[in-house]
Amino acid sequence: MILCLALVGTYMKPPILTGKNARRKQSMSNTKKFRNIAVSSMVATAAVAAVAPVVSADSINFSDVQKGDSHYDGIMALAEQGIVAGYEDGSFGVYDNVTRQQVAVMLANALDLGTPSDIDSVLSAYDDVDADSLYAEQIAAVTEAGAFTGNNGKFNPSKEISREQMASVLVSGLGLEDYVSGDDVDVNLDNVSQSHADNVQVLANLGLTVALDNFRPSEEISRGAFATMLHGALNVEQPAALEIEKVNAAGNNDLTATINGSVTSADKVTISLDEENVIEADLDDEGNFTFTTDKLKQGEYTATVVAHQGEETVEKTVDFTVGLEVNTVTATTLAVDEDTDEQFLEFAINESDKNIDVATLVENGYNVEFQSTNTDVLANKSTGELNQSELSDVDQFEYKVVVTKDDVTIESDLTEVNVESYASSVTSISDYDLLFDTNVVNKGGVISVTDENVSLNNFDVTYKNGDEAEINGTNSQVDFSSSDESVALIDEDGNITPVSAGQVTFTIEAGNVEEQVTVTVSDEEREATSAELSKETIGLVSSAEDTFELTVTDQFGDAVKGFDKDIANVKNSDDEQILAVTNGPDTDSTDAEGKTTVTVKADETNEGTGVLEVTNAAGDVLGTIDVTVDADTEVASRQLELASDAADTTLDLNPLDTDKEVTLALNEYNASGLKIGGYDFSSGDYTVESSNTDVITADSENGKIHVTAESEGTAKVLVKEGSVVRYEMDITVEDTTPSVSNVSFQENIEITSAGTLNLEDDILDNVSLTSEGTVAYEVDNGDVVAYIDVDDDDDITLGTIDVLSNDFDNAQFVNGSDNIELAKNDDDEGESTFTGFESSDEGTVVVRFTAEGETNAKAARSIHVNVE
Repeated sequence: MILCLALVGTYMKPPILTGKNARRKQSMSNTKKFRNIAVSSMVATAAVAAVAPVVSADSINFSDVQKGDSHYDGIMALAEQGIVAGYEDGSFGVYDNVTRQQVAVMLANALDLGTPSDIDSVLSAYDDVDADSLYAEQIAAVTEAGAFTGNNGKFNPSKEISREQMASVLVSGLGLEDYVSGDDVDVNLDNVSQSHADNVQVLANLGLTVALDNFRPSEEISRGAFATMLHGALNVEQPAALEIEKVNAAGNNDLTATINGSVTSADKVTISLDEENVIEADLDDEGNFTFTTDKLKQGEYTATVVAHQGEETVEKTVDFTVGLEVNTVTATTLAVDEDTDEQFLEFAINESDKNIDVATLVENGYNVEFQSTNTDVLANKSTGELNQSELSDVDQFEYKVVVTKDDVTIESDLTEVNVESYASSVTSISDYDLLFDTNVVNKGGVISVTDENVSLNNFDVTYKNGDEAEINGTNSQVDFSSSDESVALIDEDGNITPVSAGQVTFTIEAGNVEEQVTVTVSDEEREATSAELSKETIGLVSSAEDTFELTVTDQFGDAVKGFDKDIANVKNSDDEQILAVTNGPDTDSTDAEGKTTVTVKADETNEGTGVLEVTNAAGDVLGTIDVTVDADTEVASRQLELASDAADTTLDLNPLDTDKEVTLALNEYNASGLKIGGYDFSSGDYTVESSNTDVITADSENGKIHVTAESEGTAKVLVKEGSVVRYEMDITVEDTTPSVSNVSFQENIEITSAGTLNLEDDILDNVSLTSEGTVAYEVDNGDVVAYIDVDDDDDITLGTIDVLSNDFDNAQFVNGSDNIELAKNDDDEGESTFTGFESSDEGTVVVRFTAEGETNAKAARSIHVNVE
């Protein structure tokens, strides 16, 4: 079959491209796409001259190209432009591999290359092509233009090209590297030849290939795929030239200046007022940039603005004047922290979005005065410093700023300031758990109407003072609501009751922060549908033991807690038992992560192969392990390994964690790689020691190595033969013992009636920890010690809550009948008598929480007493 590609163009013919680095010419259109190119008349075959005019898509019909085909658009677009045509039988040959001579014709047409006048001279470079060869004119044209050439004296016209060669042909022939801007796209070039790797990267950067994980560089490319690639390459937009279109600079009359403008094709803009300090300006998607300086001295300045595009840069300079003249004043402080000392009210001038400091105005001859509706909160009316001791007594106040110079006075409007506890003001909720069956984390966003103990809990929050903490649903700061109570209810503590199938959105509110959780309620009952087994194979010698980790999930992708289906013993092809499950889900069911450890033991006499199957209640197979058992107990190799798949090499000193110890084994294997068991260290050939006994200790017993964490750090378990280390394993020790990350007391605590205050119900709001733990409290000499109960002999002390008061020196915490109460100690001749606050008591009591090992309080709260 003969490929026909010749046609006559209808547009002005551009100059012939010549030279090694010839590049395609752009259309005169402003689209900057390489379109509407003119093409010349060429001889299509040695025997037949074909002139194919530009035609409409409606008149083009290839028998093997249909609408919806992946290459339809590319083929039809190129055919309409006259760049390609099909075979004489009416097909395009869409799946035929394209040859080098066919590529030459397509490129010659696409680039509108004319036949060289000295064709014989051009083709003399090849010993397999001459002026009488098929497509000689097109081969000569692309050769002279440097768009597509042969090597080693051959053009190889009938040879098919690979995908990586195609990349180089398109990039070199069409100059595509000039169209790349920005960072490289992540594409796997490991299997691409070095000579073609840069060109494959160009295709990836221009979005001409989506085969980023595997470009398949050595595969041939079909005519259809090449047409698609060529069509895409001809429509690549040329990046606009890097340019600073405009730049402006003006002083803001507040000793700052704003520099702005617009750029084209820049990926960043930097601004400097000297050669040392270079600042990156804010740059939006439209190419507009803006930058406001920090406070400067009055005077004349020159800003250098530099636009960057990769390594290329252009720059402009702009002059401006910095001065100071107050035209307007705005009081800008909207909230203050009642627990922070040395806070200052702030303000801005001249509608600036940056505050100005008092000293700057004073240095420039201005007088500044702060005025407040509550004079007690101002410690210094000249600087705006606040009196922290007075802030706890108010919820809000108003203030304004008065600026005077040369008998001209400018005042701000009154601005309302809220007095808050930053330690208890939530600013964000970053994470949470949707739980079912009490402590199983829901991962799929689907709960069943049959689920019990469903809740939203464990909220990771950030407070206004920057502290981070995890709080639970019972915290008074958190509120919940349901978008559709006919689907699911949620109570004040985050407990969820599924009602009927449907979709529901729960809203979590903490302060002014909202987080929405959309959940699907299904009427399907949960069932185990899949299992992950930590081993694919188990190979043991007779009587040897092994373990594997089993993780079971349901049809919603969630862990199955309490999976207790027994696992059948394994038999060989002779129906003999070769492996017994000695400890499985039936004796140790799966935990909240759907996990359990299964122990198996090889039979002492029977050998062979078989399959261990984990099945659900319906008998469906959830997972399998191939099993091999034989009697060869001769040791061929040893490996130092974890004794259990559930273990890891990181230990934790946290007394609440069970991860302070790990067991290793120097496992022995026969020549077939089947496990014999752990080496018996009592034989004396090998000894065990720790590389650093301050970090870990290690001892051996019954074929196992027991490793215990002592302090944070990293050390090695060493197995030695004499003084030679034969085997070793790194062990890391960390300490996640809980400590206090955040404390908040309840807001606006008052004692207005006779009696005591309950610590947990009336005073404390939340104590957050750095890791899991349950906080308990006990009274110690009038203070409260917060702790975590580990066991009878080992508690974790978290901190102390003490009581301070100038009005009630006998105020302290006491043990009530069931709870800890804030009361008064009426000491009568050495005997303590505890009473509640009573009529006519008036004053203030301060409670303070100080974390263990710290000197500054985590939180404090004033309690106002006014018992009538």
